[in-house]
Order: sequence, then structure tokens, then C-alpha cells
Amino acid sequence: MQMMLMNESRVRLYVKSVKTVAGTKEMEREIFGRSLSHPSRVKVEGSISDGTFRLRQFETITEPKYDFVLSENQQAAVEMVQKVASRHGLKGEVIDVTKEDVLHGTIQREFARMRVFPTLTTSSGNKIEGKITEKEVEFILSRIDTIKDSFPH
Repeated sequence: MQMMLMNESRVRLYVKSVKTVAGTKEMEREIFGRSLSHPSRVKVEGSISDGTFRLRQFETITEPKYDFVLSENQQAAVEMVQKVASRHGLKGEVIDVTKEDVLHGTIQREFARMRVFPTLTTSSGNKIEGKITEKEVEFILSRIDTIKDSFPH
């Protein structure tokens, strides 16, 4: 019975990151239907035997590279919840609602009621929203420990 309960026990921390430009990346793109006076690269394809050749032009383009960044408050909450959860033998699951497909299953039902981030939820239905303190997380997880300990080993 205890093994089943431990598998069901979970701690989820929902965060909301901001998509931010983190740099650039260069890519080559083939140019169709127009001619560049100075293409970045030209590739000649063809066959000497049949005398057909095709000239392909490429240009180098620079595109932004994105990263997802958490606020300091949310990043601190992630680190603290993972630390406290591991002390209680639980794995803290972090779900970034900016990146995840939150339109699916259990996550959708939990996410639909959230207005503040970070938000911590447990399988027992407990929830902490906004500024999350270590003391609050310890209290909630100790309640999970109490439930686990009440079952015979």
C-alpha cells in the first residue's frame, strides 16, 4: 500500500517564463526566382556527360535564437521546491506553461484555475500561489509524509 501511495504522491510547480531573444543563429537559405548580385554561396550542380548544369544560389540569413527565462522569484521557487521535495523523497515536477502544451488532461484542469505564478500543487490537493516560502513547502510535504507513514509498511 505504501508503494502505491508514494507513486501517487507528487509535487508540481507551475511557472510562466518569458520568451526572450538570447542571441542569433546564421542559416543558409536557397534563393529561388531571383538573382543576387553577391550571393553568399553558389553551388553548381550538373553532369558533364549530358552537359546540363544548374546554378543554385544561397544567402546567409541571421535569425534570432530564443530562450525561455524565469523571473528571479520563480527561479528561486524552482530551486527551493526541488530541494525540499528531495528531502521528502519526492521529485518536484516543474511545468513551464509558456512552453508546455497545457491543453491536455490533468494539467489543463489544474492550469485553468491558475492566475498567479509560481503555483505549487500536490497530489493531495494542496496549493500555494505567488510567493512560496520554504516553510510553506515543508509544511505541505510533511503532511504527505504523515499520510504515507499512516499506512502499514
